[in-house]
Amino acid sequence: MPDPNSTVKINRTVFLTVNRVIPPMVEMPKLEGQSLSFALQTLSRYHLQLGDTIYKPDFRAGAVLEQQYNGVNIPEKTKIQWGSKITLIIGGGLDDQQLLVPSLVGLTYAEAKAELDNDGIIIASVLPYNNAVIRDTASAYVVKQSPDRFDEDKKPRFIKPGQIMDLIISPEMINPKDSTDNKNL
Repeated sequence: MPDPNSTVKINRTVFLTVNRVIPPMVEMPKLEGQSLSFALQTLSRYHLQLGDTIYKPDFRAGAVLEQQYNGVNIPEKTKIQWGSKITLIIGGGLDDQQLLVPSLVGLTYAEAKAELDNDGIIIASVLPYNNAVIRDTASAYVVKQSPDRFDEDKKPRFIKPGQIMDLIISPEMINPKDSTDNKNL
């Protein structure tokens, strides 16, 4: 201020606005485990923007479960550009929705994890079958799950989003009749 080629009196103040070609880098704050309102204030303080909010079934209603940049989880203290849009995955609480326990036996771990993530079910533990050495967990096969799809009376079991399941995996596909034999597990 004032406009270019303007006449200015002596001893007057002239204001210049300088824009950077490349925005500066800022550290990503830790938002996971915080409330949504706290996360929004923190994003503003760090000159970051809220990109999207995705609600996922979880017992921590209103808490930030994950922080993502361009669809990928971003750990705290990672350098990102000033003004970047951050997606927050927020706990939506548990509702009374009951799901039939999915049958995961015979699927690869990656397929089982995708199915459980889609239903909002959390994997609590993943154990190797008969202490087998598993080099590639994603392509290992699920041979047993807990809870099972059916109870002892062959009645279907139900689970709520946000509850947990345990998986036992093997590097090789095991015949389905063998995987129901509980003596080997």
